Amino acid sequence: MNLTFDKMKELVIGAVRTEETENGLQFFRFTEKQQELYRVTSENFYKKTFATAGVRLSFCTDSEKLGLKMFFEAASSRRYFSVDVFADGKMIGCMDNFTEADLPQDYTKVDGECGVVDQDFELGTGVKTVCIYLPWSALVFLQELRLDEGAFAEAVKPAKKLLAYGDSITQGYDALRPSNRYVAKLADLLGAEELNKGIGGEKFFRPWLP
Repeated sequence: MNLTFDKMKELVIGAVRTEETENGLQFFRFTEKQQELYRVTSENFYKKTFATAGVRLSFCTDSEKLGLKMFFEAASSRRYFSVDVFADGKMIGCMDNFTEADLPQDYTKVDGECGVVDQDFELGTGVKTVCIYLPWSALVFLQELRLDEGAFAEAVKPAKKLLAYGDSITQGYDALRPSNRYVAKLADLLGAEELNKGIGGEKFFRPWLP
């Protein structure tokens, strides 16, 4: 069973807006005004605003299987990405472009391929809470989210919000898994929705002030 775009939008946290495009659902962690400030000041920083750091899909379901189809584009100075899938707080699998590679000690230079990835995951029986961490390093278009026929999906929204500004370490550099970023771990510890405004290489940016 393929969820509709409207249903998938309900399950998203960590994005200030979600738009339907010809490539699928696109998630934005910056407002249009914030992105425009970067567009006119730094091409490098502007590109990084499209990365999905802090964006997740969070929901309860009784489905035993999960299918994801996503289209990835580079949106940072790193070419590797991972989508981490958790059920009831335990990682059950990842969708990435480096697992099959023989990672060198300096894995930050890995030149992974982007494009469409389609993968299935086993969620197990019973009702569980699913959390899907999107990459801090890439632009993501969600094309399909598949559950068992007749299964339900109900959004799980944290009661609190964590707003994080910063540079590369806040965006997520150089975590192989987005769930291992320090802001993600802090948000999980606090039970909060992560709103990540980190930009690798950023410094004090006066236009943010009123």
